[in-house]
Parts: sequence; structure tokens; C-alpha cells
Amino acid sequence: MEATENDKTCISKVLPILVENLSKDESAKRIKPILEFHWGKGSNGLVSAVLLDLECHLEIFPLQAEHDETGWYRFSDKAVSYEAGIKYLLETLQKILTAHDMSELKDFKSIYELYPRWEVVEDEKFEIEVIAKKSWDYILEKRVGTENYYLSLYFDGIASFDHLYRVQEEDKNLINAENFDALADKYRKKSFDKTIKDVRY
Repeated sequence: MEATENDKTCISKVLPILVENLSKDESAKRIKPILEFHWGKGSNGLVSAVLLDLECHLEIFPLQAEHDETGWYRFSDKAVSYEAGIKYLLETLQKILTAHDMSELKDFKSIYELYPRWEVVEDEKFEIEVIAKKSWDYILEKRVGTENYYLSLYFDGIASFDHLYRVQEEDKNLINAENFDALADKYRKKSFDKTIKDVRY
């Protein structure tokens, strides 16, 4: 799949700013409204990933509505300096505009990754640490500075969704034993039995 016309227009506006070698603050000030204008108007997935990297690198994340208030970003591998990151992203964006096929960018590696950093329970937002995670199944979180644990369970069906449950004191032995799958199974059964409820609602 090629870059969309929206992608190409957005990149064409961003590139002249990046080549000016401006400060991070000045680049962010000028690029932010461009990204805000073009988000959600049709984009190639790889181009979206590159522009999201740029958003994080300029410290203007989050601009997209789909990135809720609980997520944040961090380096996906090793730390990259501002100058090195801009050089890499500039070269990648230039390549997107000249590529005959997006397969030419198969070696692109994101500088940043998104991860859950906060949770919101009963209108209270607090920082969390992810203790364990199983893709498309569950995420076990611990509230930073406390012994309170929360389990986010993923449910798949006609529509996919997740529910968040506070881990009860009597179930923390499963956490101590690192028996996370058993914990998830127990709370999934409780959810079907209606003996627990989502703490976010």
C-alpha cells in the first residue's frame, strides 16, 4: 500500500521545517498544527508510525484522539539524541515521498513505543507499573507506591473490549507465586458470574 495523498501533503509541509535545523521547541510549534490537521484523514500505517515517532520526538504527544489519557511513550530500544532522531526521521520521510513502493521502507524501526503509564479509576488518575502482560488476554498493573493491583482483561467477540478489576487481597498469593494466567482465569470467571465489576464504571 502506498502513501496516501493526505500523507504526501502532510510530509511535504513538514519536511521544509525539519531541514531548517531549528530548535526542538520551534520545530514543535510549527509542526504540531500540521500533524493535528492531517491526523485522521486517511494514512498508510507505516507513515502513521513514522509521524507518531516525530510527534513523540518533538514532545507534542498525544495529538490523536485514539491515544487516551492513560498511555505514554518511551524509547523502543536505545535512547536517541534529538539531532540523531531528527536526521533519521527526515531521511525516512524523504524516502516515503520518493519510494515507488512502501516495501522500500521495510527496514524502518520506530524510535518510540507506546505503553500504559496511568490508570483512571473513579475519576482518579494514578501512575502504574505493568507487572505482567499476555497479548490479547490480560495486563496486570500495580499502582506505583502502593500494594494495590489491577487486572485488565481483554474480551473478544462481535466487538472487542477490556474490563479493569481491582485484585482482591485474598488473590494476591497468585501474584506472589507469579501465577498470572491462573489469576486472569479466576477473574474472567468472576466477570461472567457477575461477582465483580469493572472499577472504571
